[in-house]
Amino acid sequence: MGLVKINLNKKIIVFILCFMVLSPNLPAFAADPVFINTPATINQEDQEKDKTNNYTTQLRGSAVMIDINSDKLEYFEEQNQFVATGSAEVIIPEQNSKLEAKKIIFDQIQQQVTAEGDVKITKNGKVIHGEYAKIDLDKESALISEPYTTINQVKITANTANVYPKSLEALKGKVSVDNKDLRLLLTSGGYFPGDTSSSDMQNADIDPNSEPTYKIVSKEIIIDSKQNLNVITLKNATVWIGKVKIASIPSLTLSTDKDIERIETMLPEIGHTTELGTYFGPSHVFYMPNGATLKMSPVMSFGDGIGGGAIARFKSDTNKTELGYTTNMNKFVLNGEQSLLTPNTRLLYGTNSYMDDGYLNYSKAKYLLELVDDRKLASAFNFDLYSRLSAGYAQDYASVNYYNDNPGLDYWDSKNSFGTARFRIQGNLINNKPVFQVQDDLLQLRLQSQFGISAYGTGETVGIVRAGPRLDSRIGPVRLSTTYFQAGVHGESPLMFDRYMHGKSNWLVSGDVKLHRYLNVGHLRSLNLTKDNWEGRLSTENLVYARVGPDDVKFRLGYDFVRRRSTFGIDLLLGSGKSALEFDKLRANDLE
Repeated sequence: MGLVKINLNKKIIVFILCFMVLSPNLPAFAADPVFINTPATINQEDQEKDKTNNYTTQLRGSAVMIDINSDKLEYFEEQNQFVATGSAEVIIPEQNSKLEAKKIIFDQIQQQVTAEGDVKITKNGKVIHGEYAKIDLDKESALISEPYTTINQVKITANTANVYPKSLEALKGKVSVDNKDLRLLLTSGGYFPGDTSSSDMQNADIDPNSEPTYKIVSKEIIIDSKQNLNVITLKNATVWIGKVKIASIPSLTLSTDKDIERIETMLPEIGHTTELGTYFGPSHVFYMPNGATLKMSPVMSFGDGIGGGAIARFKSDTNKTELGYTTNMNKFVLNGEQSLLTPNTRLLYGTNSYMDDGYLNYSKAKYLLELVDDRKLASAFNFDLYSRLSAGYAQDYASVNYYNDNPGLDYWDSKNSFGTARFRIQGNLINNKPVFQVQDDLLQLRLQSQFGISAYGTGETVGIVRAGPRLDSRIGPVRLSTTYFQAGVHGESPLMFDRYMHGKSNWLVSGDVKLHRYLNVGHLRSLNLTKDNWEGRLSTENLVYARVGPDDVKFRLGYDFVRRRSTFGIDLLLGSGKSALEFDKLRANDLE
């Protein structure tokens, strides 16, 4: 075997039709035959001169210019190989690609490039790492051992991977996500029932180095990278908690935006509301421009007979809208919001749907269209001040006069609806630190005040101010919170749905008890002690819920007795601790 040292003061001309070709995400190499002028031998004087310099040469082909940089560059004549060692890198400026490794070998006869040790391949800012890579220039593919890479915040690690121009195939590995608070809802109750369980799955309480208590194993995972969207399909997946298999999933498709901040699945829609009845049905997700999704679900419904209908859910970076209808209940339900101008400003719209009405209410209008701005205004003297400004149009199911003149009237089915413009300013002032506490969380005292001023198109105005103490306590497995508000109320709303329900003397209490390591039950109750709301009702909020499971996976079930709605499902924290989806085979397609 002959070894010819390269004279770096002379050029080596190597003709390569295409040296590196891969997807814009992951670089690979394509090739035509390489022709080499026999390099000259470096002399002793030049060797001494270049001891402190890196070896650098340029290989110009008919398509691209290739820069090779390394601490040492050798040419083995008998094998017809270039060997670059010591911080070796190959750069193709025209393709914005770079291969880095401790050692890089180019074999002209086999048309292969081999990289060993701390391999890093970069293309347009996208990177794949590994310990060893063999690039087949004829087949335009690369075999990488122990690869790890991130595709739109989806982390992939594997034993081996094959990289092709627009795809990647990995064997025996794991998929995880960067968003540590991402929750996957494995059963869907939809947006209509709401999340009254308030499952309180907190990553802050989970050791980031702990092993997950659940495991999802899939025979195959397919990741399709679409415009502003990842579509992930799990085939023949099983879900385990410890050694117990809790679910087998033949196929599950879910989609996330590139930042993994919202998620949609093709799971069935199941739920219950007074407006739609008890419903269930299959679903399909349509992928829309700019990363938006549209989920459509034909459903069967029970309640006042048996009927059919449909539920649709649209999600984008700035919009979330849900629409539902069932024939047996004969009601359309719409609930949506559109972000406008700033992250704090939204356009809310809905019909026959309970919607956030600020600090003082959570009510249902027949129709509502409202521009809302929510923000934190200031912090001072251990207090935080939050504001909510809104303006729009609201229509009620019945006018106040009509309802008062017809005491037997079913308010929700009244045909004598009434609407008007509504303008509202609300505020919430609360201690950001306890004014008094015993130990850390045995007992904490805060002060809280809320106010609201409303003006209507009919000329009526309403003013509400309420304030009182709030106590929070945690005693072993028991968490309690109670607030007492004394309120002053001026005026009366012409809209019955947004009348202040909680009264001049309002006691709010909530509690959560950890009965077992894997079981929590809770209750929230709001009492109007003076019973001075328009229905003379004592209880204005009444929620019960249960959560079953460890910190990173929760089975949840809850019911809202006031609004007669249920919520249920299984939540998984995909980003907690070391949680990941395990796979036998993974294919990432359409890499950009």
